[in-house]
Amino acid sequence: MANCYGGAIYVVEFIRNSNFTINLNGSFRSQTVEAREAILRIGKELGFNFDSAGKVQARGLIHPFECNTAEVNRLLADQGIWMVYGTLSGMECSGLRDRGIQYAVIDESAIKIKQVTNYYDLVSPASTGR
Repeated sequence: MANCYGGAIYVVEFIRNSNFTINLNGSFRSQTVEAREAILRIGKELGFNFDSAGKVQARGLIHPFECNTAEVNRLLADQGIWMVYGTLSGMECSGLRDRGIQYAVIDESAIKIKQVTNYYDLVSPASTGR
């Protein structure tokens, strides 16, 4: 990822309880009690329909088509959820570098950044074309 975007690599320490994270690829039933309660509370507030919630991926419940993801993430953070993670959907993927698990920290106070390394500091200038 850092190679593709020229970004940095972060080493972080999680300060908060991992029960307050949501696996976007997991079903509603597979989430922790804390995550399920947060999903239900924000769903009720936003008027989302949870008729078949047990079998649906969490992504479809909290980030349904045409919803404001930033608003939903803010509401989740208000409920104590500090991170969502999972693979990107087909619409979000822009190439091979986007494959794999992506982590989105929605409450920065839940982590402590221990180290930041610029990708280009790790590779030789000759291999990057710089």
